[in-house]
Amino acid sequence: MGPRPRPHSLVMMPTPFIVRSGEFPEREAHWLMRARETLIDVHPRRLAEWALGRVAWERAMAARGQATLAPQWLGHQQVSGYAGRFSISHTPDWAAAVVDKAEGLGVDIEVKGRKVSPEICQRMAHVTDQIDDPLSLWAIKEAAYKTLPAEIQSKVWLNSIAILNESFEVAGLSGRWCLYEHPDLVVCVAHRV
Repeated sequence: MGPRPRPHSLVMMPTPFIVRSGEFPEREAHWLMRARETLIDVHPRRLAEWALGRVAWERAMAARGQATLAPQWLGHQQVSGYAGRFSISHTPDWAAAVVDKAEGLGVDIEVKGRKVSPEICQRMAHVTDQIDDPLSLWAIKEAAYKTLPAEIQSKVWLNSIAILNESFEVAGLSGRWCLYEHPDLVVCVAHRV
């Protein structure tokens, strides 16, 4: 069973598919080989995280009944043969992916207990933010950022994103977010409305 929205949430979101390193070793090896062929001068740890993220993406697509063999990446959050969007997040041992027909879609995962420095908290703060927990706020802002079109992402930073109660606003756009319960991770999915 996948993660569940936190009890206070009334926002309906696509459920992220979360995988742990070693859970699908053959698929990790496949994607790691592809990463080594195409991603030059990338640290081996980052290659492994990238590969794990693609395993999570495959599992999320399969859960929606979508084939994932030989995908052709079409750019920002798109892949051939699927009319919707996707988003991937990874840490050294975990990855999450979400797929949906939403215009903008984002997922972020953070390992529980990870500290967000006071300097980062100050740099990412927006005057109207309504979330007190720094790690949750970071995950929400990261997921919200991923919902933005590439041309807007290059012009904003996390302190441009106002996090309200289950919604966000940035650069004239707005969306919804939801935190999910998971024993080891802070998990957030966001989409633009």
